[in-house]
Amino acid sequence: AAAALPPGAHIGPFEVLAVLGEGGSSTVFRAARTIEGVRQQVALKLLRRTLQSPESRRQFQREQSALTQLHHPAIARLIEGGVTETGLAYIALELVDGAPITAHVREHRLDLRARLHLFLQVCRAVEAAHRALIVHRDLKPSNVLVTAQGDVKLLDFGVAKLLDADDQTQTRLPAFTPAYAAPEQFTGEPITTATDVYALGVLLGELITGQRLNDGPSRTPSSTIREDVEPGVLPASSAITRRQLRGDLDNVVLKAIESEPARRYATAAALADDIERLIDQRPVSAHPPSRWYRTRKFITRNRGAVAATLLFTLGIFAALGIALWQGSVARREALRANTVRAFVEGLFEPIRTGVASGQQPSLRDLLDQGVQRLDGDTALGPAEQVDLLLMFSRLYDYLNEPERMRELADRAGNLADTELGRDAPLAVDAVIARGIAALRREDYANAGPLLADAERRLEVVRQRDSGWTLAWIRVEDGLAAIANDRGDPAQALTHERAALVARIALSGEESADADGGYANLGFALAGTGQFAEAVVAYRRAYAGRAARDANSRTARLASTLGALGDVEMMAGQFEQAGADVREAHTIFDEVDAGVKASAAHISVAQFHCIFELAVGSPQAQPVCTHMLELARQDGPGATLGRVQRLAGMERLQSGDLEAASLALENSATLLDAALAPWQGRTNIARGELALVRGDAQDATALLARGIEQLGQAYPRYLHGYGLALLALACHEARDATDCAGGAEAAARKALDEDDYQWNPLLLPAHTALARVDLDAGRADEAARRLREAIAHAGVPVAETQPYLLAARLWLAVADAQGGSCDQARDEAQRTVALGQRPLADPHPLYAAAVRAARATEACGDLLSL
Repeated sequence: AAAALPPGAHIGPFEVLAVLGEGGSSTVFRAARTIEGVRQQVALKLLRRTLQSPESRRQFQREQSALTQLHHPAIARLIEGGVTETGLAYIALELVDGAPITAHVREHRLDLRARLHLFLQVCRAVEAAHRALIVHRDLKPSNVLVTAQGDVKLLDFGVAKLLDADDQTQTRLPAFTPAYAAPEQFTGEPITTATDVYALGVLLGELITGQRLNDGPSRTPSSTIREDVEPGVLPASSAITRRQLRGDLDNVVLKAIESEPARRYATAAALADDIERLIDQRPVSAHPPSRWYRTRKFITRNRGAVAATLLFTLGIFAALGIALWQGSVARREALRANTVRAFVEGLFEPIRTGVASGQQPSLRDLLDQGVQRLDGDTALGPAEQVDLLLMFSRLYDYLNEPERMRELADRAGNLADTELGRDAPLAVDAVIARGIAALRREDYANAGPLLADAERRLEVVRQRDSGWTLAWIRVEDGLAAIANDRGDPAQALTHERAALVARIALSGEESADADGGYANLGFALAGTGQFAEAVVAYRRAYAGRAARDANSRTARLASTLGALGDVEMMAGQFEQAGADVREAHTIFDEVDAGVKASAAHISVAQFHCIFELAVGSPQAQPVCTHMLELARQDGPGATLGRVQRLAGMERLQSGDLEAASLALENSATLLDAALAPWQGRTNIARGELALVRGDAQDATALLARGIEQLGQAYPRYLHGYGLALLALACHEARDATDCAGGAEAAARKALDEDDYQWNPLLLPAHTALARVDLDAGRADEAARRLREAIAHAGVPVAETQPYLLAARLWLAVADAQGGSCDQARDEAQRTVALGQRPLADPHPLYAAAVRAARATEACGDLLSL
């Protein structure tokens, strides 16, 4: 056919353009026709057999007329069909640009949930055709395309029936694809909607296993998974995919490909309903009836009523998994695992026996009852008690109760050391739990030795048993936090890289564990000043979590988005940073509406406040005030101390020096000695306020102390920021020559050697160094630095932002000292015109620049009209 119909030939009203493909029963061309001046391109299927008898032609016309009435967004439309004078039958179909569904899921490496959502679209399209009394008869991947936008399009609907419209006297090839055909298509039995269900079952099996499962029900899909499958074929690693398919998915596929049509799903709609139940974690009809199965699905499904119970259940499954794994080591461990399981199942007895949803116990109720019952259960031995204490400790961590978490972890550790010995596996688990509990309370002095001890023990046991990988990850994450606290971000980065490698080895590149690892890596990269790389890591974490969360407005996603916005700001990507931190803050306000703000909510509010201050937005004051209100819900403590610093910076930028001083003093009072880097941030802010007030001596002392306390802690830009302000304070003090020389050299090194040196957040630091240059008679160097800093701040920062106004005025002073009087006067007067206060009462942040502009020796008063 391709040779006989070269480009330019006509079939009916259509001009042949190119061959798209050939099969046993037809050839498909790209073709086109012009209707009322509009060029229409189609996929033109030319049947190989002629229709000679009048009855066959009438049958063909009836069938294609019915198909042209089939309208569904996921079904490629049959435009028209016809028979040429020589008896050649043709069908014009909507031309679809897409890839076969199996190729699409591999290319995009879609996870299981995404694959099921795609397959659900296919089922609903087939369901629509069945309602129109049309059976496809030839469903296969090449007839199920996915467009670049991710939309499903089914091709050739009912074409197999059209192919059957041939004369009955001719010898015919089967109008179906054997690899996807139902048994009745081979034996000539009646074709029904169950025929399409069979093909859908084969297609579903191929989507989730990479293989066609049409050899009958003797093998389950999960049992066909091989270890040597190329990447992308399976939704996850072989082990994870096998685990995901066991149970409901196995049953759904096997029911769809039953050899007897009566035992299959009756319709594509019934299959689609079970797929939706799978996605929603509800009981599926393919599963044998079971009270416990339905109870488990009930608990999983009703997230609103039993969300806390679900979280508790996950913790139980993890604990039981560890217990059962250990049970394979020795009979004693098996007995312990059974005892722990019986104890935990006892807590759920009310749910299993049918508690009304309105009476579901809360997670706190279950935990408190569990601990109380643990204290009085004489059947539990020391190992069982330690195991349960550790599990309850982890679950109190989920509730953000660090003191209760620490109490139970300490009990577990003391009991393990006394009764089990320090070398027992549970004793190692207890050391880790105690270290993590200390971290949650920011008690780094105690957390460090505990986690270092755990790391030494794990180095040995991991070589013998890979089951310790999860524990290793927790230790590496904890040691990274301690390294950050000690001002060693490079060591923190080393720990987080090791943790990410372990996460991927344990759960796979596309797992939720890997998402968490990339988020932690992003934080560590930012700590070393590698902000561009940190942005990449955080975006990878956010994309993975968003793909797994059907609801994009969750606290977890908002927290990741806020952290991404923070590092985007550090990387100078202010436009994207603003969009991300604002959206993250909005989501948290929705999620936490009416309840106490979470720690992550307050952190995102801080990121938002910092951004609005940096760009000089009029929203800075309400945003930072809202942040302060959220932190006050937590009561006096470190959180409020951190937030008070930002509130003080907002008041300083607003020009209210008294309110700024009060907020910063409150911050210093609330931050105790264990939080030295945070004290450092506050003291740098207090030093800046003293400098604005003209108290150079006080500023020098505060800035020197703040820089020492800050060390190299995140964010690193504050180190150079503080040094630059200290250099200016030393020059202003006049009698601190040694201080001035050392601070100035250190500031230039810190600012001028980093990739983010011109970030708008550092504009005040560059202004401070320029003032030092002016004081030393280096007007040209001061002007160069200010022009560079102003140019980089000019896009994201509002013209009226006080720090930017101050920099422009000092640039005018530098130009005047360099002899460019007209240029200096124009710059000075234009800058003052943008100010939001009258010249007689200038903003405190640029009041010194106003005085300098009035008193330049070379050009006189730059501000005189």
